[in-house]
Amino acid sequence: MSGLTFLAYYIIGYFITLLVLIMWGKKLGLDYDVEQTYANYDNWGSNASAYPGISFAWPVLAIVGVITSIWMGLSFLTFCLLELRNRER
Repeated sequence: MSGLTFLAYYIIGYFITLLVLIMWGKKLGLDYDVEQTYANYDNWGSNASAYPGISFAWPVLAIVGVITSIWMGLSFLTFCLLELRNRER
């Protein structure tokens, strides 16, 4: 999948999810715009500010996670191969 295809899917999915939240959010129990009084209520001004923040943060976190996993895997593989070489001496 090319980068432009992924970007197109992401933009379409963003707006479809936003429309679903607008149309059926209260029926699904996702009425976050009602002011909450409990201590752990988030500090976003509204869903309008929280949704883009979360929507743009998860791909970045996923990319960082994949890069970190690849780095750690290659480091582990290198360590194992060097240990194997040292045992043969």
